[in-house]
Amino acid sequence: MVCLAIAPVLILTWTAADNTLSSVEKEIIAGSRTRVNWAGQYLEELILRFDDLFYSLQIDELIIKAVEKEADEVTILDTQKRLISAYYTHSRMIDNLDLYIHSSGEEISVNALTSGRISRPDIRSGKWTPILNGPVSLRLEEVSGSVYALHSINTFMERRLLGGMAVRIDEDVIDFVMNILRPDDEGHVLLLNEAGELLAGSPVSILSGETLGWLDSVEYFADDVPLFRDGTSLVFAKKLYKERLTIIKTLPVEVIDASSRRILAAGLLTGGILILATVLLSILFSMQISKPIVNLARTMEETSLLDFEHLKVNRHNEVGLLEEGYNTLMMRMRDLVEKEYQREIDLRNARLNALHAQINPHFLYNTLQLIGGMAMAKEAPEIYQISKAVGDLFRYTTASEGELVPLEKELKHIENYLVIQEMRFKGRCTVGIRIDDSVRDVLIPQFTLQPIIENAFEHGLQPKPGKWNINVRAVRKKRGVLLLISDDGVGMESAALHRQRALLFEKNIIKNTAESHIGMKNVDTRLKLHFGKDYGLKIFSSPGQGSRIVIRLPDKRGEE
Repeated sequence: MVCLAIAPVLILTWTAADNTLSSVEKEIIAGSRTRVNWAGQYLEELILRFDDLFYSLQIDELIIKAVEKEADEVTILDTQKRLISAYYTHSRMIDNLDLYIHSSGEEISVNALTSGRISRPDIRSGKWTPILNGPVSLRLEEVSGSVYALHSINTFMERRLLGGMAVRIDEDVIDFVMNILRPDDEGHVLLLNEAGELLAGSPVSILSGETLGWLDSVEYFADDVPLFRDGTSLVFAKKLYKERLTIIKTLPVEVIDASSRRILAAGLLTGGILILATVLLSILFSMQISKPIVNLARTMEETSLLDFEHLKVNRHNEVGLLEEGYNTLMMRMRDLVEKEYQREIDLRNARLNALHAQINPHFLYNTLQLIGGMAMAKEAPEIYQISKAVGDLFRYTTASEGELVPLEKELKHIENYLVIQEMRFKGRCTVGIRIDDSVRDVLIPQFTLQPIIENAFEHGLQPKPGKWNINVRAVRKKRGVLLLISDDGVGMESAALHRQRALLFEKNIIKNTAESHIGMKNVDTRLKLHFGKDYGLKIFSSPGQGSRIVIRLPDKRGEE
């Protein structure tokens, strides 16, 4: 009993721990993906604002004038003012704005400290190098620990270099992104440009070759943040703004395992406490409840109907109810045994009375045989034929071969019945009986066909004027044996046919009586009782075209 009490607790504890571990891993992964998405949305918005800044300056007439030809001091001064205005508009994101004029080789820089410092940088190295290789719409570069966004100014047709613009992204912006991606200083974060060069974060060398290969397959349009399991780490990646920027976040598997171990330890501790409490409570309840039940079980095992005595009920709880139920059960069993003895006696008496009752049918059968013999002696073959058929009917009725009989005997009985009907309606009724030799010994409940034939004469043929035809056919099929009884009588309307079919599905089974064999409902019920619900009869009929009854039997032989 203790084991039965402990088993659910163990299963519950293990299932809860397993589900919790799985939930922890899913929660950590979902949290990391959310942070990468947040950072990606923030950086993509930032890059779009840089893009707007560059194109707003590029279409400015003063900027165009300054870069297309050598500008005078007035133009340079106006350009500085325009750059200062643009800088302070975006000063929360950048801490420096530069304009490079390629014709003069000069660079105009504005920031919070200078309002337009002019210098001559060497563009073959430093942040301006990428614009020498061709037009640059927007490119991110890391120079001396700072992250720059570059844009080149080129002629429309020849794509000749006129100059360039660059902004240095504020370090607070980069720190803000890093804090979003790595709030607890666990794992690594990398920001890479379109060339795979590091902009900020941990060095690229921490990534394995397998991870770098996976990064090449990450799509820019991915709805979710792709995940890659690299041995001891989980790698999350997201490509932004036409793949010009890639966010990479790694999370050690040890972080997930550590959280899981803490939760598993707490779960096991809780499970251990529950198991201990379960054992103690099981022992307590066993002493208070199980012992009286065990005593009652022993009493039930040792008691018999012959020496049964009432138990004294001294309790008013569930055990007391069991003891009262035991007393009631034993009394009912004793009554049932007495009734069974009485039923057996009544059955023997009924069999004896039935044996005596067979004297009269046998006497009638012998009398009919005598009449038939006298008819033959007087040269009256019709009377002999009728008396012989009636005699065979009596003999089939009094036979006690069992509930099931061979199909051949049942059809012989129907032939005798139809002989009488043919003589009765002489000249009007034509009977056809065909049976395959392979189904003659198939078993069928006795008196199955007679109620159907009687029903055909009474309701189908007699209301019809003229000649009648009734046919009985027995054939063997793959799924059993089919009996087909058809007539060319008046048939049934659809409503009457529906009622007859509905009668076959009624749950209440009509019992046999002494007057008749109670019709097709009884036939269908007997067939299902003997052979199963897959067997029985079906009714088909059309007004003015007659009716057809199809009986399905199993291929069960008399010797089986």
